[in-house]
Amino acid sequence: MAANVCYLDSDGASFYKVGKKGVRPMSGGRPSRVGMVLGRKILLLSHGLLYFTREKYPPSSLKNLSGIIANEIGDLFPTLSEPMFHFEVSGAHKNYTMVNVWAWQREPVENIAGTFGYDYIIPEDVLFVSAEPEITVFTHKAHVFAIAHGAGGVVSARVLPYPPRPADFELFCRSLGSFGESVARVRTYLPEEFPPSSFGIAVVRYEPTQHPLSLYSLQGFAPGRFKTSGWMKSLDVGHMSRIPAYALAAYLVASYLSVRGLDNAMLKARDEIKKVNGNISFLAALKEKDTDGKTLDALVQKTTAIPSTLAVMDMVSGVMPSGTYFSRMSIKDRLVEMGVVSTDPTAVIRAFGQSPHFTDVRLGGDPVKDGSGTYRFQLTVSVAENKGLPAMASSRPAPPEPDKRRWPDNPAGVNGNMPQSGVPVLQATAPPAGFHPRVNPASDVGVIIKHHGVF
Repeated sequence: MAANVCYLDSDGASFYKVGKKGVRPMSGGRPSRVGMVLGRKILLLSHGLLYFTREKYPPSSLKNLSGIIANEIGDLFPTLSEPMFHFEVSGAHKNYTMVNVWAWQREPVENIAGTFGYDYIIPEDVLFVSAEPEITVFTHKAHVFAIAHGAGGVVSARVLPYPPRPADFELFCRSLGSFGESVARVRTYLPEEFPPSSFGIAVVRYEPTQHPLSLYSLQGFAPGRFKTSGWMKSLDVGHMSRIPAYALAAYLVASYLSVRGLDNAMLKARDEIKKVNGNISFLAALKEKDTDGKTLDALVQKTTAIPSTLAVMDMVSGVMPSGTYFSRMSIKDRLVEMGVVSTDPTAVIRAFGQSPHFTDVRLGGDPVKDGSGTYRFQLTVSVAENKGLPAMASSRPAPPEPDKRRWPDNPAGVNGNMPQSGVPVLQATAPPAGFHPRVNPASDVGVIIKHHGVF
């Protein structure tokens, strides 16, 4: 039974009957309802509408390959806004599979569905199959097509300028690589002589066909693998085109309501943030006005960071080697300036430099040697931070612990009265005549350091 074929190219659609009697146009050039009831309905896509590529994929089933190609079809053909595709395996190897992929724009195919309810979509290129590597050259509506094909189907295709030039054909052959070297013949359906090739390929000339060349290949062709979904046969394009518009309108309404809800929530959150920021600003202003608190905090931090004078003196005396004493010492914060008298100035400087309690050891001038064999020199050091030195504390002594000893009932030599508790109550008496209290110089730390050089 003859097949009903719609040949679709860039200029539009033309309709044919293809069967045992050959290829003939449909009566009136349009498909009739009666004629469309019987026979297959094939949509044949012209080479001018097709985009072709060959890709390498991991070994997989046809179903998996179809899913993989569908996911990346947009990247394979970025110039197509809504691509449809067909693929065929051209070579299967142990580690990979070579796949030929054809793609075309969806719009012209869907537009023809209202006029021609097709059951099959066939790219024109897949109809070119030969036992040996060949190149077929034919013309259609002032376009010249060159298609290289073999037992595995189409290898490459190109549109050549009319009339074709030898340089253009040789460039196409070179682009085929190793396949171009194995081409057995060139089949040409051009009305004029085909230009000879420098590759030495035999040229076989055929009479030009009245209709597209690929239509003749449909005779006896099994189109089962090009079957389309059944819903496309009865597709009401006018009604179906409204469904995306309705869905888009519903989506926009739902999006608008969601955005309004989000806006309200954001406004409430913004108000709460303003209140919290106001409270923070108020507390910050109060803290800025609290100058007394700032002064006390600074004073506490400064005093706690500075080691006590007695602790510094203790550390200094622990570092000094034997035979060394001070003639003067000045302590300001962490800076200690000393006048040192020693028989070995090098040992003094080395001792302070190796001590973990002091840093920045500096010698003020050259040591001066006196007649006794000792040296006098000035030394400046800095107390290291975070070395566990006790902080500066009050110099006021702590009150003495109460005497908890039990006294005898009648102690001798005590001028006073004895209460019932057993603790004597002393009575102050006037000092004896000629008694003048004074400070013992030996108990004055400043005097010891400055005048006697004890350590």
